[in-house]
Amino acid sequence: MPEIVTVKTREESAAYRVEIGRGSLSNAGEWAKTALGRAPRVCVISNKKIFGLYGDELLRTLSTAGFATNVYLIGDGERFKDLKTLSKI
Repeated sequence: MPEIVTVKTREESAAYRVEIGRGSLSNAGEWAKTALGRAPRVCVISNKKIFGLYGDELLRTLSTAGFATNVYLIGDGERFKDLKTLSKI
């Protein structure tokens, strides 16, 4: 069972949940199917460093679960998690 952690940012309204657990990456496709149902396509948003470390396995598990994927790489840090970045995506 994954541990649930709340990531705190400067603005409380921007806090979000992160699920951490052994095997979470290899089970991401099944987790996405449960969370998203029959959505045919997902967009993976990451930064270059993290995607370089984990992207191949994530895309594999999403594909195995039946998802087509798009990947969009953003800059490092919370400052890129904003409406300007969203509008570019």
